[in-house]
Amino acid sequence: VKNGISGMLEDVPKEKLINAVPFYTRLWIEAGDGSITSKAMGIADAKKWIDNNQVELTWQADTAQYYGEKQTNDGAWFLWMEEERSLKEKMNVVRQNDLAGVACWKLGFEDSAAWDSIQWN
Repeated sequence: VKNGISGMLEDVPKEKLINAVPFYTRLWIEAGDGSITSKAMGIADAKKWIDNNQVELTWQADTAQYYGEKQTNDGAWFLWMEEERSLKEKMNVVRQNDLAGVACWKLGFEDSAAWDSIQWN
């Protein structure tokens, strides 16, 4: 996000730049044959998946996201979790650069904590 905003500010004035943040994450699946697929999940559904599958998440400072993985007989499952802390980190970059605003994709994928994280004030 930092690099993307920095690059865009070279061509677009901050008063005209809006940063998009996701209300979803992708669950990546690497099958035993090496093929990779993914599935989009809203924040609330991803949290349920994490709980149901007892996946332990760890914070990754370099990506500003939680990361978790699970090995099964069907293959390996990888998740970089978008949630309230990662959204706050993105919003900090938006505020630091004094951008025009933020856009969120997609309504209905978020949980209530997401809204607290993206408050403009």
